[in-house]
Amino acid sequence: MGRRTGNDGGFAVRLKLIILIVLVVLLLIMILQNLSPVSARFLFITVTMPLALFLFIMAAVGFVAGAIVALVYRTDGRKS
Repeated sequence: MGRRTGNDGGFAVRLKLIILIVLVVLLLIMILQNLSPVSARFLFITVTMPLALFLFIMAAVGFVAGAIVALVYRTDGRKS
């Protein structure tokens, strides 16, 4: 019979890391291909900035929002 080494969770962690790296690389490629200036309007404010900066800011906002949601819905593994 095969011996279990307890590294079953290691594969999932590596897979998540690989997926994260691929997504970050794709995001960077998309940002670097979009350097033309754009005007972004929010309520009464209009800002002109490179599209790459705008995309980076929106990605950062999405990351922070996702992290907040993950923290709110985090479970510690205990049954109630």
